[in-house]
Amino acid sequence: LSNTQSTPVFALQDRRLQNYGLITALAVTHGTHNFKFGGQFTRTPVREEFSFYPTVPFPDLMDENGNPVPNPVNNFDAANPFLFRGRRTGREFSFYAQDRFSPLHNLTIDLGLRYDNYRLLIQDDGFSPRLGIAYYIPRTQTTLRASYNRLFQYPPAENLLLASSPEAAALSPLSVLQGQSGVRPILPDKEHVYEVGAQQQLSRFFRLNLSMYQKRITNFTDKDQFFDTGVIFPITISSGRVTGEELRLETTDIRGFRGFVSYANARAYGVTPINGGLFLGESVNTLNEPGLKFANDHDERNAAQFQLSYTHRPSGIYAIFGGRYDSGYPAEVEPGTTLADFVAQGFDPRLYNKLDFERGRVRPHTVLDFSIGADLWQKERTSLNIQFDVRNLTNELFLYNFESVFSGTHIGFPRLFSGRVGIRFK
Repeated sequence: LSNTQSTPVFALQDRRLQNYGLITALAVTHGTHNFKFGGQFTRTPVREEFSFYPTVPFPDLMDENGNPVPNPVNNFDAANPFLFRGRRTGREFSFYAQDRFSPLHNLTIDLGLRYDNYRLLIQDDGFSPRLGIAYYIPRTQTTLRASYNRLFQYPPAENLLLASSPEAAALSPLSVLQGQSGVRPILPDKEHVYEVGAQQQLSRFFRLNLSMYQKRITNFTDKDQFFDTGVIFPITISSGRVTGEELRLETTDIRGFRGFVSYANARAYGVTPINGGLFLGESVNTLNEPGLKFANDHDERNAAQFQLSYTHRPSGIYAIFGGRYDSGYPAEVEPGTTLADFVAQGFDPRLYNKLDFERGRVRPHTVLDFSIGADLWQKERTSLNIQFDVRNLTNELFLYNFESVFSGTHIGFPRLFSGRVGIRFK
């Protein structure tokens, strides 16, 4: 529910997603073989209701000749809002079989096969083979590993009916300017994932983990916003690729202290056209052309995390201090933009220095967190825990992304205080 001062639209949403079904699993050990078999059947009733109307006029659309075309959003008002209601029931079925065994000393192999069958607005299925190999070298305490996985991921259910509706499709520039259907079925995300890595025991207290991976994706799943509302819905892009490296140094327990530091580098891009879902943005013509590469919202060159914790075992009191550094995701900005230009476009001036207009990215930022807690009571089958958390300890203003083609603008959370009490039963 929007507030009465919302701009540029006032929106109402009511939706419900339920999941119920059956999960089975069986494990069998025979010699060096560890077999696992399982399956899952899920029914998914979905109900969605959504309405909106503009509170300020939307600009006209422009055809390929630069001529203005009336924006259909302006046909709605408080007395005659856009309205969508939809109900569907989907189902997912899957089963798998896998085996872990050691044909040679210090060599471990994982083999598996999974089958998925999906039906909601469309029907699709796929087999997913998986292979993993790990070899341990005792003399140097090194583990080398490599794996291949094929993934079949169901379309996200959030606002799936709205994004696939003819009512919403009629608002797409593809429909208004080109007479095309502005919506296409959301397709399952299919990935080939390759990974190699190594784990090295450096000493009694320190361990180093290194991995490199690549994902080759068909029907690259992303998300878009329903105009300037907080309503997001899934889309799929023809293909994409993600490659990256990760490094992690961690400690064992050293007199109550434990910690880690990690570094990640990722390169992610999609390849047009958009081949599934609803797209309402201004870049629809460009993104409808095949073969164009663009940086994905998750494309980030440098990210680092650290955490240090201490536990006083006699009392059960512990403290955790950690943080994360991000070098910045892509941003849709124009090089040379001045503060006056930025404010004239209606943006908060405080965000100006959070953007690197020359790099076309959000500026780097670091967020620190702190927690303190205690395990007050522990019995054989029950335990009581309390914890107090402070997130964004320095109350830094930062951006996740800005004017993203798909995700819009997201501002980081301010300093947050929270507490929790947990009772665990075993």
